Amino acid sequence: GNINVTQGNLSVTGTTHHLTNGSYTGLLAGSGLNVNVSQGNLSLAGQALKKDGNDVSGNTVGLNLTNAILSAEHASLKGSSTSSGSGFILNNVTLEGGIARGENMTVSSAGSAASITNTLNINGGLGYGAFESMKQAGIDNKTTVGSLTASQDELKQYMNFSESSDWSFNGASLGGDNWSIAALTGINATTTGNITLTGMGLTNSNLTGSSVSLNGDGNASLTVTNTTLNATTGDVSLSANVANGNALVVSGSNITAGRDIILTGTAKAGEGYGVSLTNGNMTATGNISVTGTGWDSKQGALNVNGGNFSAQNTVLEGTAGRNNVGAKLAGNINVTQGNLSVTGTIHHLNNGPFTGLLAGSGLNVNVSQGNLSLTGQVLKEDGKDASGNTVGLNLTNAILSAEHASLKGSSANSGSGFILNNVTLKGGIARGENMTVSSAGSAASITNTLNINGGLGYGAFESMKQAGIDNKTTVGSLTASQDELKQYMNFSESSDWNFNGASLGGDNWTIAALTGINATTTGNITLTGMDTTITNSNLTGSSVSLIGDGNASLTVTNTTLNATSGNVSLNTSNGTLTVRNVNLSSAGGESTLSGTSLENGTGVKLAGNINVTQGNLTVNGTVNRTGETNVWGIDARDATINVSASGAVLNMTGKVASDSGNGSVSVVGLDLSGNSVLNAHTANLNGTSVTNGYGFLLNSALQGGLTANGSLSLSSKGSGKGVSNQIGSRVSADVVKHMIEQNVSIGSYTDTTITNLYNQANFTQWIAAGNGNLTKDFGDFGLKFSGINITAGNINLTGTSFTNSNLTATSGDLTIDNKGGALGLSNTALNASSGNISLTGGSISLTGGQDVTAGKDIMLNASKGGVNITGQNGSNLKDITSGSGNISINGYSVGAGDSGTDDYKTSGVTLNNASLTASAGKINVSGVSDASYGYVSHNALFTSAGGILLLGNVSLNSTHNTLDGRDVRQGDRYTQLEQQGGIVINPGTFNFIGDTDINAHSENGAGLLANIIGSDATLNFQNGNATINAKTNATLSGSSVIAGISFTSWVYKGSLKFNVDNASLAINAEGNNVNGISPGYSYNNTYKFSGNGNVSVHGSSQTGTGISIRQMDNSGLNGSLTIAGESQSGTGVSLAGGVSLTNATVSGNSQSGTGLQISGSNISDSTLSGNASG
Repeated sequence: GNINVTQGNLSVTGTTHHLTNGSYTGLLAGSGLNVNVSQGNLSLAGQALKKDGNDVSGNTVGLNLTNAILSAEHASLKGSSTSSGSGFILNNVTLEGGIARGENMTVSSAGSAASITNTLNINGGLGYGAFESMKQAGIDNKTTVGSLTASQDELKQYMNFSESSDWSFNGASLGGDNWSIAALTGINATTTGNITLTGMGLTNSNLTGSSVSLNGDGNASLTVTNTTLNATTGDVSLSANVANGNALVVSGSNITAGRDIILTGTAKAGEGYGVSLTNGNMTATGNISVTGTGWDSKQGALNVNGGNFSAQNTVLEGTAGRNNVGAKLAGNINVTQGNLSVTGTIHHLNNGPFTGLLAGSGLNVNVSQGNLSLTGQVLKEDGKDASGNTVGLNLTNAILSAEHASLKGSSANSGSGFILNNVTLKGGIARGENMTVSSAGSAASITNTLNINGGLGYGAFESMKQAGIDNKTTVGSLTASQDELKQYMNFSESSDWNFNGASLGGDNWTIAALTGINATTTGNITLTGMDTTITNSNLTGSSVSLIGDGNASLTVTNTTLNATSGNVSLNTSNGTLTVRNVNLSSAGGESTLSGTSLENGTGVKLAGNINVTQGNLTVNGTVNRTGETNVWGIDARDATINVSASGAVLNMTGKVASDSGNGSVSVVGLDLSGNSVLNAHTANLNGTSVTNGYGFLLNSALQGGLTANGSLSLSSKGSGKGVSNQIGSRVSADVVKHMIEQNVSIGSYTDTTITNLYNQANFTQWIAAGNGNLTKDFGDFGLKFSGINITAGNINLTGTSFTNSNLTATSGDLTIDNKGGALGLSNTALNASSGNISLTGGSISLTGGQDVTAGKDIMLNASKGGVNITGQNGSNLKDITSGSGNISINGYSVGAGDSGTDDYKTSGVTLNNASLTASAGKINVSGVSDASYGYVSHNALFTSAGGILLLGNVSLNSTHNTLDGRDVRQGDRYTQLEQQGGIVINPGTFNFIGDTDINAHSENGAGLLANIIGSDATLNFQNGNATINAKTNATLSGSSVIAGISFTSWVYKGSLKFNVDNASLAINAEGNNVNGISPGYSYNNTYKFSGNGNVSVHGSSQTGTGISIRQMDNSGLNGSLTIAGESQSGTGVSLAGGVSLTNATVSGNSQSGTGLQISGSNISDSTLSGNASG
């Protein structure tokens, strides 16, 4: 704060005893310190004292004054540190009164250690006279003065200045002893002679002489900031050379020369600039020459950020000796007189993305009365075949204005010659007129990009074509005036306009788009062979037809097409037709958009606003799908389609015409999901998919005539059996109900996301109409209900899913058949105490704590998305109980439920915290899947997937339990296959009561896979005979996880426990080129056997090991354990590490390998045998 001494002197001393390492201060200036001793002297002393025997370190400071103001008649400032750091630091300090400019002031660091340094940075500079007094007094430690200033008298007294003769001064004499001077500031000197200053920077100064020369001293940089340099008759010359860092830095300065301005800077090593210019003004009667040489100059050997130049010629050159950037331009660069030439060069020594001449942020070059030349070059060094995305000339988001321009970019190794991207051209070079481009000197593989805002003029392009280009060059867009349309594109206002877009490019030229084409003719317009985009254009003709090139896409954006007597037609035969933000008008009554993609992709893509002001709109999109990829016949997600003419019809037909891949959510015939909007009098929407996915997805807000019942027609007829449709919540509920009640046939199961289209009262009414029974078929629609309670004799529903509901069939069966659609029952109780329960859907989900109970059979059949049965938690299971019948669960999930990657799909059947009971019958669970869940993790538990997935607490209780799990996923990398299995077991407890057969089969993964990392899974077999048959057909080597039976875990211990209680267990595992039984990757994975009963384990392989186990324990088993392994060419049985067996019989057999191999195991009271018959 403010400290005022109105009478007398002020003395302040601060002392710290430096006992421990750290940053401490003797006397410290706090925030806003302003000390005013109005009629006396000021003494400030700070000391950091070393305690005896303590050799401590740290950034300690005796006296630290930063951002402070001091005023007094005289001042004594002393700072000392006896250990480390600084004696005194005066940084950004203002001196006033008698001590202004450092007059009448002494500084000292006496008592400091020899390594201590000082800083003396006075606002406005330390006066030269005051500095000389301090020098004479001496200083004990190395002290840096931020800047010196000098009055006219001081210039003459100390620096040999004269207004009438040459002024030559070497800044090396400024310091001496322990003093170093960073810069001179506030120097105002005018002489009729020449000025030559060496070894000192300048700030806020003004020098005028016949000529002006500033030079860095030896290997020292030179900085000139906010300074005016004026050579009345000669040159202004600035130069500096450094071994490392920045050489010459000129910022915010005005330089004027009667002849030339010459700036040179060289950084011999490091990442610094040779020359950096920022927002200065240079005016020369002759020429301006700026040359920056660097090494690894990341921001350019020459860096120019803004500035004004006036000369006959302004020549800027930057060269980086090794990689990075030769020259970088940014900001507003104005040349008010003469020409501008900029060259950036790099020597390409190492691999990487480097640039010769680079446009930085906000580059705007304006050469108002001359020519512009920009050259960027990447040079190849002898013997160096370096690679990388190098660019000779890179101008992005730049503005160029000149009378004429020459742009050249070359790259001798790789990458691009020149890239002009989003560049605006003005003045004489607008639209590319009076401009040449070249990539001469580039390697043959080099490419160029020429993307001009508003388009490159057609005439300019033709001139460039005639001049030729050495490398393949893509033009972002071409534009054409009326004269250019007539001269180059055969246009006429009074006859048909036919133009083949194939003639646009040629040689090394490719045209990406036509823009700003405004053409009106009384004839027809037919543009064919269009392998391009048409944007920001307006075409009017009797009819308008745009046809894509044979195997090319066509894009039309921000464009108006008007057919005055005929129709508008856009067509592709093998490429995507993309239409975005267009206005269409057809006096003939029809605007047609047709696109076909013969291999993947999209037939027609609609985006933004599609406005049809006259006539109908017909959209036909077709795609053929190969492999695992997302495709659309028509993709109109988020599009707004407005067909506004009276009585106008919208027709949309999207087809996935062929499909050789598996299904996914992104195989769609017609996609109107997202926030799409439809407005027409009537609409006919058709979406088909021959094999997988969806026929149509509809979530459009309906407007205009489409709000009326009967105005919307939907169809997916022709779709495959497993294909479904979906209607979203943005679609009018009344329109959907009308279609249901009219029993509209759509052709495929159509799921609606609208909840409770019908309510409890409707169900009550339907039951009454059925004399106590409920039979309701919603046709092709699948509806969702919540909070519905149904009690009827028989219940037979088609197309329903329920949440938080209760369905009770009091005397008959309970049947829900959703055909190929999803069937979801969340927190919903099902009860048919005297009959059967039958659930059918593409996928079935039973979740929550509500029970499913039937007097007779319970049957669940899912044809494409699997069955998911999940209870609330481990203690509140999902109970499914049959009183006197069987339970049958069949889930098929091949090519279904893809999340958008190849690494996750759903299991055939998932049992999670579920209890299945058929005490008088059998339980059959069958699941088939091509599922996987990504890659194996060293320490994370993934919920893997397979034919059958078991997790949590699961119980099966019947006279005979059968689980058949099949994994049919294909693959050629084992890292993609290690998380899948015929049956996958996650951590939990799994009870099998009664005779049990578990059959697990995989084509490429593990037959039975224990996905337990740092946890356990327990299989309890009670009161019966149990078998586990696990087999893999995998032929892929290199994985310890893929086997008949195996683990996924890598590091953390996991245990697969088998417990028998009044039961027997026979395990048979079969591999092909892999092990029959494997421990996985971890040495800690353990097989454990316990309980009362006998257990036999058999493993076989052709080329792998029959049984390979590192950890096994049967100490808790009260019964026999028989282990038998066999292999044709591998080892029969391998027991290693932590195998602990008692009362066991172990036999291994191999035809040509080792029969039995044992190491590091604890085996007692057991029988061992091995045989190698070969």
